[in-house]
Amino acid sequence: MKKFIALLVIIGLVFGAGIIWADEPVIILDDPELSGFKLTEYYLEGEIPYDLEKIWVNGSEAEVFTKFRISVPLDKAPSYTPAGIVVKNEAGENIESYTLQVANKSMIELKYQINSTVMEVNGIKQEISAAPFIDTKNWRTMLPFRSIAENLGAEVAWVQETKTILMTGDKIKLELSLDKTVAIINGEELKLDAPAKLVDGHTFVPIRFVAETFGAKVFWDGANQSIIIKRESNPAPDFKTPKVKNTGNLILDDWEPSVLEAEHYMIEGEVPAGSSVFVNGLEAEIFKKFRITMPVKEAPSFTVINIESEDPEGEPINFKTELFVNASELVIQLWVDKTEMMVNGTPYELYAPPQVIDGSTLVPFRSITEVFGAELEWIDAIKTVKIRVNNAGGETRIELKLGSKTAKYNDQEIELDVPAQVVNGSIMVPLRFVVEAFNAELEWIADEKAIVIRQKIYP
Repeated sequence: MKKFIALLVIIGLVFGAGIIWADEPVIILDDPELSGFKLTEYYLEGEIPYDLEKIWVNGSEAEVFTKFRISVPLDKAPSYTPAGIVVKNEAGENIESYTLQVANKSMIELKYQINSTVMEVNGIKQEISAAPFIDTKNWRTMLPFRSIAENLGAEVAWVQETKTILMTGDKIKLELSLDKTVAIINGEELKLDAPAKLVDGHTFVPIRFVAETFGAKVFWDGANQSIIIKRESNPAPDFKTPKVKNTGNLILDDWEPSVLEAEHYMIEGEVPAGSSVFVNGLEAEIFKKFRITMPVKEAPSFTVINIESEDPEGEPINFKTELFVNASELVIQLWVDKTEMMVNGTPYELYAPPQVIDGSTLVPFRSITEVFGAELEWIDAIKTVKIRVNNAGGETRIELKLGSKTAKYNDQEIELDVPAQVVNGSIMVPLRFVVEAFNAELEWIADEKAIVIRQKIYP
């Protein structure tokens, strides 16, 4: 078979035939990792050699279709860049035209540090007249409002008679009164989790209020006591957005593309077979792909994927044999000072509630490790607990001694934030240790004092 295909390639080169694939054609999958979570079916898509007409996946025929792609240079952010797309048929006749507008957004990043009068704007340091602080009365982080508003392009005015701040910005009109937990934004009330405060002649607002007002993302860096505020800035439109249309001759991957401070944008779309495509006068690359929705086994599981085609004589070609990994997820939710625990939505009673001790969150060790499927052994003579758990990566062994700030993880020592200790008869350990030991992810929901632990479970 391979000798026959190689001969075809030689003949094609000599006589100028259109065969462009060798004896082992290349297929490029969109998702080379081939993985998912709790799926019952999987959408498989990939690029194939242009001369192939048919593809089978596990015996089922996939759809083969034609696409184009081209990298378009963009104007400096914030901006819109027009991309005039023309689709032509094999005869060179125009069958579709469309002007796409690519939005190139800019980003502003503000960085504040607790009790510091130095801030950063996109990495450039500058002095501010008032430092952020933590209000110990309600444990809220308070930020200087004028500094944030002006750096985000808004204007701020103070009305002494009513002790009210008036702010106007991009599509935002705000009225904020001191010592009140309600603000007026564009005529609608917004509740604050803590009132605005006047400190040494400067107005401070809670961090959550900043995010909700400006549509920004706010991040807390606990190690450095820093607040990072990020907001994307859209370019002002100077055009009318074209009406999206799909005639079958042009199906764009993204009808409203937007990027962040980019120099180029890759435009891709689906066109009829045999088409040529031009964007802003430049010819785009034409290529072929396949797509199919295939069933997968219940998670956690492996599903074998066989991708096949045929040669010019109709003989089968085995392109690829791959494994699709369908993982499941363990989700544990706890609350500080509560004995309730949720495991994948099912409630359980804890041996002891999570607690904050010396600035670190401690959780009941037995309750958590049992959920992870671990086996525990308590050695009373040396006040040590040993844990063993089997997972996809092999066996994990943990050894933890009460009162010690070090633990053993597969014979390697790990430093603890605070030592393991007994509280009301239960062994309590630092939350971070649990997350790292079981290779899990941690989310802290401050408003609810909730702890969410997620661990991926692989077959």
